[in-house]
Amino acid sequence: MQFLKALPPESVTRTAQHSKLGLITLGQMLNEWASHDLGHVRQIAELYRAKAFHPHAGPFSVYTTLHP
Repeated sequence: MQFLKALPPESVTRTAQHSKLGLITLGQMLNEWASHDLGHVRQIAELYRAKAFHPHAGPFSVYTTLHP
């Protein structure tokens, strides 16, 4: 994280060639990195919800759609 904090703000405009997406910027890659990790946090929360709460929901479980 210290490395990223030390980068000058204009670094986000640096580009690279992605094998499938073509030209991408460092800013776009960092955005995707954060978004991807948050997706895993969501998955963990859904797994916890499915195990800890859903079994005890009784009739309310019909209102819950799980996506673990």
